Amino acid sequence: MTPGGTMRFTFTSISLLAGLVACGSAQAGLEGQSFSASYRVPTSDTAYLPASFTPSSFAVGAGVESLANVEDVTFISIDFSDTQLSLLLNTTLAQPSWSSAPFNGLVFDLTSPGPMRITGALVDAQTSMMGFDSSR
Repeated sequence: MTPGGTMRFTFTSISLLAGLVACGSAQAGLEGQSFSASYRVPTSDTAYLPASFTPSSFAVGAGVESLANVEDVTFISIDFSDTQLSLLLNTTLAQPSWSSAPFNGLVFDLTSPGPMRITGALVDAQTSMMGFDSSR
């Protein structure tokens, strides 16, 4: 829980192509919950200004909820379902690199009332994001 009373769900060190993070299936209940999205680096409290989201606030429903634009070179499609979050990353960079800062990634703040109800997370083994695995 953040000082302002919102709950935070965070993905760090997001790298290149695609990843799927699955929430625990029992009582996940993300459908209908509202979130705001931001990108943070070099700490989880520092907004990264060259990143924007369209829209920056959304309710979980059918289809893609938001699209992140990082420096006009990396784009992240954000698609929540009732039990999962899918992130699809695309970049125009031939040799992309990511900061080794203590924090570098997406932050989702729960803005609707009630608990987040996430019981666990895992990274899909089919991800092609170099360096992004269950240890992150």
